[in-house]
Amino acid sequence: IFTSICVFRYKEVVQKLSAVHNDRPFDPVDLSVYWTEFVMKHKGAKHLKAAFRDLNWFQYFSLDVIALLAVLVLSHVFLTVKCVKL
Repeated sequence: IFTSICVFRYKEVVQKLSAVHNDRPFDPVDLSVYWTEFVMKHKGAKHLKAAFRDLNWFQYFSLDVIALLAVLVLSHVFLTVKCVKL
């Protein structure tokens, strides 16, 4: 009985998700044609490109954040050791 209840709920959830997924205002082919024409019209659509393309390698790998965290941790350890020695 428990399995049939779970299967019924599963079926209901899947049907709802299917209805949401299939409720699209455009046909997928029309949508792909639209976006292709959009990119061609705007000569590459630079405004749609991801921002990480403009970052230098230092920012891309978040080395500035890692360096700041390392300095904070090391200063905390240093101060803790100094306080314990007092």
